[in-house]
Amino acid sequence: MKKNSERIAFIGNLEPLTKKIFSQARKDYHHAIFIDLSSKRKKIVKNIFSFKVHEFEKIINLLNISKIKNVCLIGSINRPNLNNIKVDNVLSKYINQLILDYKTGDGQILKSIIHILKKEGFNVKSLKQINRNFYLENKQRNLVFVNNKSDYLDIAKGVSLLKSISKYDNAQSVIISNGYILGIEAVEGTDSLLKRVILEKRKLKLSKREGILIKISKTTQSNLADNPVVGPKTISLIIKSGLNGIAIKKSNTIFFDREKVLRLMKQSKVNLYLV
Repeated sequence: MKKNSERIAFIGNLEPLTKKIFSQARKDYHHAIFIDLSSKRKKIVKNIFSFKVHEFEKIINLLNISKIKNVCLIGSINRPNLNNIKVDNVLSKYINQLILDYKTGDGQILKSIIHILKKEGFNVKSLKQINRNFYLENKQRNLVFVNNKSDYLDIAKGVSLLKSISKYDNAQSVIISNGYILGIEAVEGTDSLLKRVILEKRKLKLSKREGILIKISKTTQSNLADNPVVGPKTISLIIKSGLNGIAIKKSNTIFFDREKVLRLMKQSKVNLYLV
């Protein structure tokens, strides 16, 4: 297969999903680099560079030296501590807006980073524009093994709830069972939400298989970053939670190991609803 002649940089925390994305990109592109913002990497690795999230000048200098114009924000990006950041020549142009966005939430911070990159002359691409293999195929539809009318009511309530709280730039996920809200995702993430619901269902002695995880992007966030992610671990926790399934948006949900996820869902008859 012919490699893409474009140069590309991925920006985010280096974690299992982003490692897999970057590994595939190195096969597809003549030149790809990863800018790791986790601030944990000490060892020098080829084509992987470590910076703090606020070191805009260093990041942009690297992109320019590498002759890279296309960038993709992937994975999580840690929120910086405003008390510890050093304002460089690039950050100084945007610092006032960033401080305002910091108070709004993570989604708005990501929008600001995208804005800065665009203002500095870079093309910000979504992962879907780069590699569609991390998303469901166009031909795929709802995957329903056990048709339960209450699922559709729970999904409608969950979608409405998540849309209404999107203005707070917080949750992407909620779990609802027969109209009861079992849990709303907070800062801990979806997997921790599922673990919490497992414990709650045990306390309430809810052994019957019912309920849905609704996981969709916030209405205020950009599709260029922080898309919802579903992986094998998510499905395993759904199974342990005794839920009927999961509802997602097909257009922007990233699948970590898509084939394994779908195989697990089919084996355990976990319903997949596309909203």
